[in-house]
Amino acid sequence: MVSPTKELVDLFASQSQQARDGALDLALGLTGSDDGMASLAEEADALILALSNLKKHEKVSLKLLVNLSTQPQLASKIACSSIISQCKQIMSDRELLSLVIALLCNICRNPENCRLVVAVTGLVQDTLDLVTAQNPIPGEILQYFLPFLMNISQLEEARLFIQSKKEVIVPLVLENLTNRDSVLCKHGSFGVLRNLLLITEEHEWMFDRNILYHLLFPLVGPEDMDEEDKDGMIPEIASVVGKKARESDLTARKLAIESLFILTATLPGRERLIKAKTYPIVRNSDMVEEDEATQEIAYELVNVLILSEEQTKPPPMLEACSTETIQFPSNQK
Repeated sequence: MVSPTKELVDLFASQSQQARDGALDLALGLTGSDDGMASLAEEADALILALSNLKKHEKVSLKLLVNLSTQPQLASKIACSSIISQCKQIMSDRELLSLVIALLCNICRNPENCRLVVAVTGLVQDTLDLVTAQNPIPGEILQYFLPFLMNISQLEEARLFIQSKKEVIVPLVLENLTNRDSVLCKHGSFGVLRNLLLITEEHEWMFDRNILYHLLFPLVGPEDMDEEDKDGMIPEIASVVGKKARESDLTARKLAIESLFILTATLPGRERLIKAKTYPIVRNSDMVEEDEATQEIAYELVNVLILSEEQTKPPPMLEACSTETIQFPSNQK
């Protein structure tokens, strides 16, 4: 006996436009509930096959795919389909670009799917070019683009590619670390910056772009410090000590501390952090931190910073992060 969901999916290929449109809208509505999503998942293979021609009903099909891709099993099935290569063909349509990037962002939550996306010739390059060519970049695109960069930067080859575009990407990332309009932009920015710092050969370039200011600023809080603690701090940081609220977003604080920890991978990096008085800032932040995972990485960072500057053994390197590892919500439409 054919299930109601299979009958619905079969209507995607109906000769009647009204029947097709109605079926797609109904399926999209089903993704709004757990039970509806579960019923669609039961017919995942037929559903994804029916949606594999994005040139028909592009917008509603993409919305449906974005919502389906919030489920890890369905995201993997989509990643293995022809849909990804078709994304490259349709993303030049600006009305569809944000949906395509939202879909790619969801799919790339795990490294296996990332590899399938990165393997599509020109897809990542075209995505970067189409987004960064816009000035300003619309917020509805940016909120998916930055988390997408974080996700693909799980892979070393993708990190190196993004870094090759550093003159464009890094300023965009730095300016969105304090984005108050979109937590997606903020988390994506901290995440991609953290992953790019795994390329230790680029640390000096990052230091020259005032990376320490951007990572320490969110950790500075209302606690005052004596002059000895502030002596040597970046002037813009010293001037706000005791005068500002600490970053309230836990994920942003944790990623900032992890980024600082990654910067201690080299002796010059450790020396820079020590000279900039990173220790008292992280110490004060840790004293009021309630999240155990953030406390742990802060403890590790402090241990590195209080060692003698003669220390030459680098600390263990952290793994790359993604929207999956920081429990970032999937995009839905």
